[in-house]
Amino acid sequence: EPRLTQDLDCIVAVSPAEVLSLLDGLQADGFAVERSRVLQQVESMGTFSVKRGDWRVDMILVSTGFEQSAFQRAQRFRLYEIEANFPTPEDLILLKLVPGRDKDLLDAKTVMLRHSHQLDRPYLEQWAQRLSDEAEDARIWHTLQRLFQEVNARSE
Repeated sequence: EPRLTQDLDCIVAVSPAEVLSLLDGLQADGFAVERSRVLQQVESMGTFSVKRGDWRVDMILVSTGFEQSAFQRAQRFRLYEIEANFPTPEDLILLKLVPGRDKDLLDAKTVMLRHSHQLDRPYLEQWAQRLSDEAEDARIWHTLQRLFQEVNARSE
C-alpha cells in the first residue's frame, strides 16, 4: 500500500568495510551523507539513513540469517522505468513484524490479505519462530499467528 512517508527501506548486502565505498557512491548520486553519523549508526545498529531532497532512504545492512535469506529470495521487477529487487510477500511480512509498530503490522496484514492464497505459511512460521527465538521474545510468532487468524476470519 502506498504511503506518503517519503522514505524507502533498502536491504544492502555490503560488509561494514565496504560502507565507505557505498557512501561515496551515494554522495556522487546526490544523496546527503553525514559520514560520522552514518558510521556510528552502522556500528551500533547495522542500519543507516541518507537523504536526497525530501526523501529519506533507510539502509539495512545484511547481518542476520533472515536478512540474507530475504536478500537472496528478492524478486526483480520493473517499476516506473527502473528495475529493482523487491522482497517476496513472505519476507516483506516478516520484515514488518520485526519492528512491530502499528503501521508495520497494518502493512503486514495488507500483504497477507492480498496474497493469502499463495503465501508459503511453513516458511513464514519457520522464520517467525526463529526470529522470536533469537530475540528471546515470542512476540513475532504470536503476532504472525494472530494476523493469520484475522486474515482467515476476513476471507470466510
